[in-house]
This record gives sequence, C-alpha cells and structure tokens, in this order.
Amino acid sequence: MEYVADCEDDGNPTFLAINIASTFKNVRAGSNISLAQQWTPPYPPDKRIKSMSTSSNFISRLLSWLGLAADNEEEEQPRDPAPYSAANLPRFSLLGYIEKIPSSSSSSSELAECFVDKHPDARYWLPGNRIHESEFVRLVVQKVYWIGGFGDRAYIGWIPIEEWRNVTREEWQGVELPGEKKGWKEWSFEQAVGDL
Repeated sequence: MEYVADCEDDGNPTFLAINIASTFKNVRAGSNISLAQQWTPPYPPDKRIKSMSTSSNFISRLLSWLGLAADNEEEEQPRDPAPYSAANLPRFSLLGYIEKIPSSSSSSSELAECFVDKHPDARYWLPGNRIHESEFVRLVVQKVYWIGGFGDRAYIGWIPIEEWRNVTREEWQGVELPGEKKGWKEWSFEQAVGDL
C-alpha cells in the first residue's frame, strides 16, 4: 500500500514515497509504474438493503449463494440478473513516471498538510521523520485507461491525456458516483435496456 493523494491540481497524483518500500525501490531500479484506483461506494445499493433486512433472509441468501439450500426454505428468492459487483463500478489506471518534488519547494508544507488531511497517520512518515527516509514525488501521468463498469453499459477505454489534464476540480467534484448517496440503484441489464 502506498500513500497517494490529490494534492496538486494538475492531474498528477502525489505520493508520500517511503523509500524502503518495494514500489520506490523498483522505480529507482528502472521499473515502470502505474496506479490503479477504484471507487468503493460507502452505501450498498438500496435494493440489497431491503432484500437483506432480516438475518434469516440474509442466511438463506448466503446459503443459496454457496449452493446450499436452507432446510426450511420453501420459496426461492428471485435471482439477481446483475449481482452487485465491484466490476460494476468505475475504476482507472494511470501510467507514467515518477518525478521528485524538491524538498526546498515552497509547497512542501502544503503537501504535508494535504497528506495529513487525507491520511492522518501519514504525519509519522512525512519527510524528515526519524523512522524512515521519505519524500514527496508525483506520478507524471502519460496514459489513462478508464473502466466505467460493465462494458455493455459503461465506457471502457483510453482517455486522451489532453482531456485528463484539462478536467477541472469543479468538474470532477460535480460528478456523482454510484453509492455516494443512500438509496441508489445498481445498473441492471433491464434498467440499461429500459433507459434506451
């Protein structure tokens, strides 16, 4: 696991590089680097909250999923045509190279503040700590590969780097991802066809 945060407004993620970590040892030895990010919704889909509201229903669904039938289960629950899956959610990979951020940079204290804001335990590993040598670096993004979810209903492919670099903070903060709010509904095949 690496500490990564969006601390610069240029589409290049910033890492708190702890130099003993394999990732940064490999980069120093000439390896390429990529960063994969995925969206994990804080709330499960509304349909699943309702369908798993009782523990007995949960147990029967679990037994059914494992291929075991519950002894007292006479009615079978209808199967989900598009079960909840991380593959149904957006994610992307950034490919590029690592660039050091000079420690004498006036933004060093701002980077430290940004990291501690996003990763409170990062304060123990900031540059100058007494435990491990660390530094701030950025991943200079050269390519972006987007997977928006299942390919029959979401975009999968390369995003032009000019587009990536020109997205503003206001634009990406204005996007609502599945599961950001309670009561969301998963995409299903029927819903996708019905929306056409």
